[in-house]
Amino acid sequence: MVADFLPDRWQQILASLDLPIPVTDVVVTAVRPGAGFSVETLLRWTGPDGGARDVRLRWVPYEGSWRVQQARNLPARLPDPVFPEGGYPPVEAGHWVAMNQGELRVQRCSACRTWIWGPRHLCPRCRSFELGYAPVAAEGLIFAWTRTVQPFEPSMAGRVPFVVALVELPQAGGVRVAALLEPTPDAVTPAIGDPVDGHFVPFGAGDRKILRWRLSGRPGDADGQTGGDHDGQ
Repeated sequence: MVADFLPDRWQQILASLDLPIPVTDVVVTAVRPGAGFSVETLLRWTGPDGGARDVRLRWVPYEGSWRVQQARNLPARLPDPVFPEGGYPPVEAGHWVAMNQGELRVQRCSACRTWIWGPRHLCPRCRSFELGYAPVAAEGLIFAWTRTVQPFEPSMAGRVPFVVALVELPQAGGVRVAALLEPTPDAVTPAIGDPVDGHFVPFGAGDRKILRWRLSGRPGDADGQTGGDHDGQ
C-alpha cells in the first residue's frame, strides 16, 4: 500500500502484471501518444520457453521526467466472477440465468410492482412474498465508481487495473446494479452521471455470460478488451 505514494512503484507495477518467469528479453514494439499529455509504450516480455506477454505502459510527466501511471497486459482481461459451489443461490437464480441468455432481469414485486435490488425473499414495501424477475433495458447512469489497481491475490495479476461502476437504472425504478466497466482506448475517466450501456460477455466454461458496462458511444479498449479468458472480443 505504501508503494502507492512513492514515485518509483516498479515493484507494485510488476506484481500487477502477468509476466514470464524468469524474463529473458524485453523489446519495445511501439511508442505512441496517449490520452492527454501521456505517452504509451508497448513492450513484449519473453520467457525462456519463448512464451511472450504484451504489456502497455502509460507514462505521464512527473517533476521534469516521466513516471508510469498505469500498466496493463494485452489483450486486456477483466476478473471473472466467482459463484458458490453448487450453482446460483435460489433467490438470485432468475437474474443469473437470464444473464446467461443475454438479458438483464431485476427482481420485482408482483403485488405492488416495486423494483427490488439486491434480491430478497420479501418485498420491502408491501411485505409480499410474490416476487419475480422482469426484463430491463441494460442502460443507465453511473451513480458511483471505484478503480482497483493492485492485485490483492496472485490470480488477479494481469487483470488490473479495473473499474467497478454502480449504475442507476431509470427504467427499473432507479435501482442500482454494479458491474465491471470496460476500459476505453483513450483511457477516459468515468464521471458520475455518465450514461452507460450493458452487454453480456462469455466467461469460463460452458455458456455462461456476465454483464459489463460500457460508456455510451465509446468502443471497448482498442488493444483488445476481453471477458475472462476469451480472446479477440
